[in-house]
Amino acid sequence: MTKKTNRLILTLITSLLTIVIFSSWLFGPVAPVDNFQDILCNQIVVDSTKGAGDSLSAATYEDCVLAGENFAAGDKLYRFMVSDTDTFNIEFLVLDSSDIKLFLLTNAIDEDTETDCPDSCLFRFEGNDTLEIELLPGVYWLAVDGEIASDGPGGGEGVYQLSIRCEYEAETIECGEIITDQTTGRLSNFDILDYGGCFESVINSYDAGDRLYRFEVLEKKMVEINMNNIDNQGLDLFLLSSAINIQTGEVFPAFCVGKSDTGSVSEQIKGILEVGIYWIIVDGTQDGDVLNEGSYDLSISCPFDYESISCGEPVMGNTAVQVNYHGSTEYALCAPAGQYEGGDITYLFDLPNDDDVTINLTPLAGDNLALILVSASFDEGTMKYSLDTCMAFSDTSTTMPGFEKISMELTEGTYFIIVDGIVNNDTASAGPFMLEVVCKSLPIELVSFTGSRISEGIKVDWATASEVGFEGFYLQRSENGDDWNNLVWQGSKGSATSMTQYSYLDLQPMPGANFYRLRSVDLDGTINISSIIQVDFDGNDAQAHFSVYPTLATDWVHVQGIRNGSTVKYEIRTVLGNLVRRGTLGSGNQELDLSGITSGMLYLTLRDGKEFKTVAIQKL
Repeated sequence: MTKKTNRLILTLITSLLTIVIFSSWLFGPVAPVDNFQDILCNQIVVDSTKGAGDSLSAATYEDCVLAGENFAAGDKLYRFMVSDTDTFNIEFLVLDSSDIKLFLLTNAIDEDTETDCPDSCLFRFEGNDTLEIELLPGVYWLAVDGEIASDGPGGGEGVYQLSIRCEYEAETIECGEIITDQTTGRLSNFDILDYGGCFESVINSYDAGDRLYRFEVLEKKMVEINMNNIDNQGLDLFLLSSAINIQTGEVFPAFCVGKSDTGSVSEQIKGILEVGIYWIIVDGTQDGDVLNEGSYDLSISCPFDYESISCGEPVMGNTAVQVNYHGSTEYALCAPAGQYEGGDITYLFDLPNDDDVTINLTPLAGDNLALILVSASFDEGTMKYSLDTCMAFSDTSTTMPGFEKISMELTEGTYFIIVDGIVNNDTASAGPFMLEVVCKSLPIELVSFTGSRISEGIKVDWATASEVGFEGFYLQRSENGDDWNNLVWQGSKGSATSMTQYSYLDLQPMPGANFYRLRSVDLDGTINISSIIQVDFDGNDAQAHFSVYPTLATDWVHVQGIRNGSTVKYEIRTVLGNLVRRGTLGSGNQELDLSGITSGMLYLTLRDGKEFKTVAIQKL
């Protein structure tokens, strides 16, 4: 059959969408639906309406049907989320001789159930169509239905293929990250023409499904990109640099930088990359009628790309889905025999003066993590630091997780602090943690930092044993442990020899968890951050204020600030707006399960009829 392409003027479509959406507010939505599927960008759906229930009718498609048309055949409904205004190609292909149609519908919220439901019809697909359309942010519906003709319902039911093409839809990947994904059931957005600079002659079609990843390089660095085939050795790896659309300013993949097509289990691209935006593509060839598609692990290693940590500045990290840079061989001088081959994170620690240093590692999710201190050497050729000699090691148990601590006197210089996990039964212990370096010779010696709830609010107290060359404190508060706001400034009032007490009464604490820390400022402008304390406050007599933590999560998050006796409705959506999970939470402090949800950035929305809040969560 000949494939038709309907290209509509984008500005006209945008105007039409605005009008239709506005009209849905005036006239109200159709009834909510329960039986539907979410469809994602570049996903190929092959399905059938044969034997399906009739949940939609001509009334649903009122703006797109003619008088007398009867759509009482079986139907299928799909929901599509749009997070940003963009242009999409909706592709519909009928795979048999049935008379089935595709309808694009807007969305409305049912006032009683607060659920999404199909509303006004925007466009009708006849036979085999491709529609290029610009969509505003929001929820849309695609309904596949058939018209009942004189030969009965069977003529209006059949098999079809449906997909939404998003050419440059990409997932972000960073140094040290491992992503497990697949190309099976995906559209082919890239082919040999896109990889033309990678080959001297055209040898493969690359018409199989593919995946696109965006990788940003902020400084010139050595990079290793590795892709391991899990179930199909026909997947290849490509690296492209960017070009810019002068009219729109859009950055897109354009020029081949490297490829790996060994046809084996492992593919690798390795080299030095200049500053810029790069695109990694996993793609497969087509052998006759067979598409080389499958699952894979993709990772990026940047051997000299280390995070930094300073005295008095706690950092949060997570070794889950991280590349394994270091292991037992490098820890052999100070570590017991063990298989520390899991993902790890390395911090570069610059000590300006000789000092007594204590390094504290606190696992946040019950993982058995180890703490390693290694000296650093500087290579004049690469102008980079590299690991030298293992100096200290802390792993309190090889079977049970625990708080790890290294205390020793260090000379002025540069060191590496590594957080790693032991491997037991082929499973690496990995997860979130807090790492803190305490140096004795800081301008202040903080001996206590506490908080307690009183009738008026939350009282925060702290004390110093000595203050030298010190200007004062900012007491800061956070609702999630990540985003901080200054509550008050307390100027220095201590001395080098006496203990000094400080106090502050927070009269407007947030219901639920309140996190506090001290941001101390030296006279020379040096900033130091204290450890974090948490004080829970009962918000029963205050306005509800939802609090969600941690925002860097593995299998759960805590939701606090729910009014007693109230019920909170929640939704979890991806960055593209795709609904992942919805449900309700009771009053009090609740734990929300994230297990089974694919890793990546998520948006959690909470509403109780009086308050509405959306929180970004990075699912690890």
